[in-house]
Order: sequence, then structure tokens, then C-alpha cells
Amino acid sequence: MYSQIYLVAASLAGGAVATTALSVPARAPSTAVALDNAPIGVSFEFFMWPSYMKNITPPLQCINHFDQLYKSKMPIRIGGTTQDRATYDEKLDAYVSYRTDDPLIAPMELTYGPKFFDLVGLDRGDDNLTNTMAAIKMLKSKAEKNVWAVELGNEPDIYGYIWNKTVALDNPPWDNAIEGAHAANWAQTFINIWKKPSPILAAGGYAIPFEFQPNWPNTDYLINKVYNSTIKAATKVYNSHLYSAANETTLEGAMSHAATVNDVSNFVEKVKTARSVGRPYIIGETGFHGQDEEMDATHGGALQVLDKTLRALSIGVQKLYYHQGTINQAFFNWWSDNQVNAPFYGGYMAAIAINGGDQIIALDDGSDSYAQYVIYKSGKPSKVLLINTDYYSGTGRRSSKGFTLDNLSRSKLKAIRMTAPSSETTTSKAQQKPLREVTIGGQYFANSDCSVRGERVVEEVSVLNGKAILKLAASKALLVFLHGDYEYSDSEWETESDGSFLNHDWKNYIKDIPVLPSPRARPLTPAGFRNDETKDKQELPIAAVQKSAWFNIPPHLRQDILRIAFGDSIIHLGLSFNMYGALDPEDEDIGGHKPPVWGWLGTICSREVDEMSEPQKHRRRYHPGPWIDTCKCIEFAKEFVKIHIGAKGWLMSCRQNYAETIDLVYSTNTFILTGEATIRHLPQTILPHRLSVMTSLEIVWETNDKTILKPIFELLTQKRFPNLRRLVVSVEDGDADDVDLMLAKIDDFVKSRQGAVQCAFSIPFEALSAVVDGLEPGVLNHENGEDLFSYQQLWRTPEGKMHAICLPYVDSYPKPPFHLGDDDAVGCWLLEGEWMRWEF
Repeated sequence: MYSQIYLVAASLAGGAVATTALSVPARAPSTAVALDNAPIGVSFEFFMWPSYMKNITPPLQCINHFDQLYKSKMPIRIGGTTQDRATYDEKLDAYVSYRTDDPLIAPMELTYGPKFFDLVGLDRGDDNLTNTMAAIKMLKSKAEKNVWAVELGNEPDIYGYIWNKTVALDNPPWDNAIEGAHAANWAQTFINIWKKPSPILAAGGYAIPFEFQPNWPNTDYLINKVYNSTIKAATKVYNSHLYSAANETTLEGAMSHAATVNDVSNFVEKVKTARSVGRPYIIGETGFHGQDEEMDATHGGALQVLDKTLRALSIGVQKLYYHQGTINQAFFNWWSDNQVNAPFYGGYMAAIAINGGDQIIALDDGSDSYAQYVIYKSGKPSKVLLINTDYYSGTGRRSSKGFTLDNLSRSKLKAIRMTAPSSETTTSKAQQKPLREVTIGGQYFANSDCSVRGERVVEEVSVLNGKAILKLAASKALLVFLHGDYEYSDSEWETESDGSFLNHDWKNYIKDIPVLPSPRARPLTPAGFRNDETKDKQELPIAAVQKSAWFNIPPHLRQDILRIAFGDSIIHLGLSFNMYGALDPEDEDIGGHKPPVWGWLGTICSREVDEMSEPQKHRRRYHPGPWIDTCKCIEFAKEFVKIHIGAKGWLMSCRQNYAETIDLVYSTNTFILTGEATIRHLPQTILPHRLSVMTSLEIVWETNDKTILKPIFELLTQKRFPNLRRLVVSVEDGDADDVDLMLAKIDDFVKSRQGAVQCAFSIPFEALSAVVDGLEPGVLNHENGEDLFSYQQLWRTPEGKMHAICLPYVDSYPKPPFHLGDDDAVGCWLLEGEWMRWEF
């Protein structure tokens, strides 16, 4: 599915939201940093590595998504705290052996045997050089071809400060000089045993990437003071670890872009020093927080992963390895047993962003909450990633930030969004409402096998004069494809993947639409109220007055009460296509039950008119309409009682209540019709009499094809909707090339109704701009024609005459402009609408 969203430059005129202007360099600047082809990896806690690979799902299946993106294997590190507690035992038959009373607590001692390398770093903290080198020999003999680098010890800078390791206690003070000399000695011993291939060492592996105390161990010291030319030649990469260093106790502070940039900035000089000796720098282990923090498992944590990845790559870090700690214990873990956690989404969104790119730059200075990155391919801009790291609790108004992208070469772009109902959202094991959790492009990962589920949402971005304006709500990320190359390479995410069940088109299931039976098995309308009954044959039901106080109320008062209860609302009415109905009924993920392909969507619209973001601004008036339809996003439906129509039970209570209420429901409410399936098949799904009493319609037309509104006007005939008095149509697609055909059809419709229907047509900005450009001088009452910034609506007669509001008259919408005479009072409003239809 494609959700058409038009984002154009002039539409934020008037300062609706704070906007940041971003000029996208047409060629990769000299500051652009080269990207590795597989820059995002995972790090597995040493003693947990066999369990991640053998005992739980879905790590292997999720890693496969990265493999397909990279077209190579995802980088994997095996290490962590327990690698410095591990003793190699060549006689051990198991992968690893340890004892712990609590499965959520890592063991303080463990042994591992030769089988461990069948799955494939190593202990330095216990200072048992002989034992570790024996493990090195086994590693070389069994897994040499699969080893990218070898790490001697994990986080040696905190051997004494936290872990009281033997090597630190025996060699005080454990500072950069003593630790560095020890590291060099072990490195030389390793080189003597390993010999080749070389370079192979991953040097450093420090926990804290800044000077936590005077003379704190660091990679710059190794390079500049300790390592000789032999060790430098054998060193493949230098690395440190990165966890949040900010003293932030809340998710709001910890997830902020400024905090992330501050953390990553600790690596700028380290990267430069490593490059000075011809070596890359990696972040060998990372996550949100080093200590267990529940906030790490949230959508905010996922955004921090995304932001940190792109920021680190933009300063020259070659790879990042996201750590997976004790299963079901560490909140930053990408996976629990049979569960895909929120941080995985951040990592995968980052992989999508950089996939296919070869260079990256950051456009922002890192001083606020709004991250901006450009990915280049062959010297040309390929993608822009925007991240709004403002916190959103899930209640109240969701703040937004505007971005203006300039220097764009195409007229239309595509985009996908990573979002969740709030910053605090986490994934669940049950996944009963997965779309209420974290999604990328409207899709999510199944806990059972990490397969991609949900209906894909690819947004279309319209560009005017090389500019596009985007409005990004708090705690959301938007990836814009600058050349329309919406390519993931992962087959489950491909736009044209024929093998994926995600791509079932509703048009393939038209035969399953629940149309009215013909002939009907039995009438639903009670006797006495049917259209085919003559007056002399009507058998009116007799109200049980003696049993019900309700029927003692006078009929006109009953109608008033019913109208208050069930009328004067805006109601979504339409067909809902359920992709899971197309699945194999034996699929274990849907429990052997095949749900219906089609259903009915019927909810009260919870649309909130936001005067700060509503595009239909004309002086002091704001016109609500389907172009601002925030309630269609499920996160806005916070309380079921607010969206539930609640009429069904009443209609079924008795025949008299049904008869008195049914026409009132259809005649006093405004109905929003959305979707091509609903519009094309409405007469086959709703009784003609119900359509005939409707008085107010709002229609959202999202499809741009050669028909250009034809299905709408074929639906809205005088015979089918004789009582229609108000019509608003939001055309969600189309451009300047379509405007003449669009206006011709609108004129024909308005002429056929002769002023009996108040009409408004919201059309895309480009189309409205074309109309304005063709206006006769003086229509807008502006000497220089600066028009759409204040005039975002025009009155059009069926003869093609155009009018705008002229001072001293005020806005008359939805009525004709006050200054017109009777001759031009028949017509319709043309509005600029759809581009800010959603909060995004």
C-alpha cells in the first residue's frame, strides 16, 4: 500500500511549526566519510553465544535480514564480561560449562571447550597467558577462515576499577602505562603463535572511551606510546566500547540527539589517531546503557540505536557491534526468548538507511534534538534520514518539527517511517496488537521467526522548485529516498517482491467483498417501514407503551434524544482489507484460523483541528476536513469509547427502535469514505435507501490514474444521493498535468447539482498552483500575485470563473464569497489540502 503524502515548500508559510532548512549537497562534500559495506554487527556475551545460536529464536532469522541487505554475512563479535572469566578446557565436551543459581545472572567462572569454536575475545583478565594461548591455537585450527579479528581481553580498563581481576591487582596502579605494557606483551605472544593471516588483532576494547580518571587506558596511548611497529602491523582495528555516558535518569534526556552526539564525540580524535597509522576504528561493543535500564527496551531506545549508528559512521567509525547480554535479562538486547525487541528496529532501520550507500555526512551540529544525515551513492545524494528525538509520553499533543529539504532534483520522492505510539512503547511477546508497537514502514517483525508482517506504507513526497517540507512528529524517524530507489535488497522488504504475502493486492480479492445478496434471503427493515410497501398495506409495529417508559416520550422528543446519542458526528465508513485473510489457513502463526479478507471499518472520527498545523488557513479561519485525518492513525484512538459509534445494540433492541433510528443515523452524520475499494463498490455493499438519505459526505481519493475522479462522480449521482447537501473531496494524488481534466469533471458535477450541494475539493498543491498561475489579473487582489501564502482557497463556478475572498469581506467558507452576486453563487471551493494530512 502506498500512503500518498505531499510535502511542499510553501505549505508551511505563516510559521506553523519551527522549521530547519537543509540544503542537500548535490555532490558528496570532502567531509563525507566512506561507509563500510557491513557496518552494523552484533556482539554476543561470551557464555551466551551458544544459547543465542542454538536454544532460542529469533536471532538467526533476524540476522538473515542483515545478511540479505549486506549481500554478505553480518559481522559478529563473541565477547563481553564473561570472556575474562572463561578458562579453556580442551577435554570439555560441551560448548560451555558454568553454574549459576539465577539464569538471569552471568556466572563468575566458566569453562569452554573445543566445540565452542564450532559455533564461532578471549580471557586476559585472569592473566593466564598459557591457557589463553592454548585456546588461540584451537581457534586457529578450527575457525581461522571465519575469524575477522581476535580480541585479547574485554574492557581491560576496568579490570581493577570494577572486576578486581588478577592482572590489575598484581600490577598496580592499573593505568594507561601498565595496562598498555601488558597489552603489548600479550599481543606479541599472540603474534608469535598466530603468525598469519595478519593483521588480525582488535586492539583496545576499552569500556570507557574518555578519561574517566587520570591516565585512563586508551587506544591513543597504545598507538603513540606502547605498540611497536610489529604489533601495529599485526593490529587490524582499534576499538573501544560505547554506552550512554550522559548523567540522564529519564528516557527523555537519554534518548536526545544532543546526548547521543556528545557520547559519540569521544571517538573523533581516536578515529583520527587510528587512521594516522592506517587502521580503522570500530565500536566493538555498544548498547544504550551499560547497566540494566528498562528504558533501553523502548522505542526511544530504538531511536537512540538508529541515531548513534549514523552519527558514529558519520565521524569515521567503521563498524558498531550491538551487544546481546544475558538472555531475557539485558534490556538493551535485540532479542529475548521468542521475542524481537524494540532496539532491533533501530538497528535495522539504520541498515536500511545506509544500504547501498558508500559515503555519509551529518547535516546538523548535534546541539538539539533533531538528527539529519545524508547518504551518498557514487558521489550523488541517495537518501536523507531525519530523526526527531523529542520525547512523547503517549498522552496529550505530540509535538512536531519541520524540515525543509532544498536542492532536490526530482519532482517526487518516496519515504518510509519508523514510528510507535510513544517513546515508551515496547514490543510484546504476544503481539496481539503489533501495529500498536514499533513499526518500520507500517510493518513489524514476527516473534516466531522474524518474518516481516503488516501492510507496507511507502509515503510519496512531492517536491516544488527543488524543495520539500516535511513535518516529523516527536519520537519518529523518516527515511527519504532521493532518487526513488526504494530498494532494501532484503527480499521480504522489496517493493516488487512477488513471493511475500505482504504484497497481496485487494484487487485480487474483489470477489470476496461482502456485497448485498441478490435476492436477499429476508428483509431486515421491519414491516411498515419498507420502501416497497404501499400506504394501504403498511403494517406498522405496535409500540409496547404499557411496558416501556421510552415509548411514552413524544416521538419528536425521542428523535431529539436519538440524534444527540447517534447523530451529528463524523463517521469513518468503509471496507477494510485484511491481508491475513489471504494466508494459508494452516499457517501456525494464525492458529489454523483463516480470518475474513474483507471487513467493515466504522468508527467515530476523533479528528482534532490543530490551528498550528492545519494547512487550510485563511486569515483567522481553519477548515477541518479529511486532509487532516489524524484519527486514522491508530495511536490517536486512545479511548475506545470515543471512537465507538454504539448504535448497533440499540438498533437490535426492537423493531420500533430500529425503524426510528436507522434513517437518523444515515441522515444526520457525516460519513468519510476512504479507499478505492469502498468508493467503487459502495452501491453493492449498502442498501440504496440508506445512500438516498445521506446528507453529508467526505471522500478521500488516494489513487492517481487515468480515471481522475471518475469513480467518485459515477458514485455521486443525483438518483443515488438525492438528499446530499454537503460534499468534501480530498484528492490525495495528482499534479499540474492533471488539473484541466480534474476541473472539467468538477465543473460537470457542480453544474448537475445547481447549487443544491455545498462542495469543496481539496487538491494537491501543485494542481492548485497551476490554477492560480492561470488566474486573470486582479482575481487575488494582489499587485504582484503573491497568492497562496494567504489565499489557499478559491471559489470556482461551473463556467470556470474564479474568485477569491476580497477585503473587507471575511471568509465565508463553506458558503460562496459574500461579495458575489446571484450569478456566481453556484460553484465550489478549491482548497489546498492534503500535504499535512498526518502528523509525521
